[in-house]
Amino acid sequence: ESFCEFLKQKPEEGAEYDSPWLRWEVTFSEEQILDNLHEMADSDLTKVEKIEVTERNGNGQAEKLRIFGNDNFLEVEGEYEIRKVLAPKEAEIILTDGTGVKGMKLLPSGFFCCRCQGSDEEEFFIHGGGYGHGRGMSQCGAAAMALSGKDYRQILNYYYNK
Repeated sequence: ESFCEFLKQKPEEGAEYDSPWLRWEVTFSEEQILDNLHEMADSDLTKVEKIEVTERNGNGQAEKLRIFGNDNFLEVEGEYEIRKVLAPKEAEIILTDGTGVKGMKLLPSGFFCCRCQGSDEEEFFIHGGGYGHGRGMSQCGAAAMALSGKDYRQILNYYYNK
């Protein structure tokens, strides 16, 4: 719960060099999830009632996901598999700066939480943070540092403190 609250908070000024990808949210339909599942696997789910992250790695990224429906559940393992199942494709991802991005084939990162209980509208909501694999240097932060005049040594030292 505290992780989800953290992702929903407005980031501090200048955090991660003002990257628009620092926080994002997306709303998508049950149909989009089912389409993704059928593209990836031989799934017999015809209804999505709930989506739940059941395991995270030490960095907080989702590692196991359960999708409940049809009095059954499907378990998805691995960060990239989860990001494929929850790929927003046609749904618009709203970034920290208010801009939107469509057409993504993966959820931007494995750092997310979802309010994914089915409703009358059959919409699912995800709040997330970051863009990428989440293991090391921030792509957006490093680019912003370079644009501000930092050289590669300063950037590597900032992220890896060696």
